[in-house]
Amino acid sequence: AVRVDLGRFRPGPQGPGGADGYFLNAFSLGVYPELVRTRERWAPRIGGWPAGVLAAFEVLRGQRPLAAELQGKRRPLWLLFVGNGLFQRVGPAPGRRHNLADGLLDIRAVHGGRTPGLRLLAAAVAGPLTRSPVHAAVRRHRVRIAGLTPGTPYAYDGEVAYSGVELMIDKLPEALTVYCPMTL
Repeated sequence: AVRVDLGRFRPGPQGPGGADGYFLNAFSLGVYPELVRTRERWAPRIGGWPAGVLAAFEVLRGQRPLAAELQGKRRPLWLLFVGNGLFQRVGPAPGRRHNLADGLLDIRAVHGGRTPGLRLLAAAVAGPLTRSPVHAAVRRHRVRIAGLTPGTPYAYDGEVAYSGVELMIDKLPEALTVYCPMTL
């Protein structure tokens, strides 16, 4: 048995009066959930990298970035990914983690710009998003997202829900006990 952190998202003071939500894997806003679904549909037939490029092209047609205030700065975002612990690989699909009890969130954003759809597609073609100027990654204990249009969809561990105008995301350190095989 090992103790792992549990991600938590809470509506802000102007959000719906619902209960907190929790995630073990990841929380996301924007086009990320659809990118992953589309990539997974194509990957067995054409491979991971081409599927990521195709997914970016399909998802971005006719889409506009999400307007949100992230940590007090208003900006257009194509996607916001918040992982429970550091993900070792970045891109249109999640990577692996070696520690689910590090106390930190892995926060990755792809910002909009003058030609945001083209820039995100170019980032997908170029390989890992870490090489793209539209990508930003930080590790924090918490993140505040405000200025959302009420009803903005977000995803957490395969579930979809809808926001109020604000969300606070943080972690509950070692809040969950899980059982895993022993490693030698």
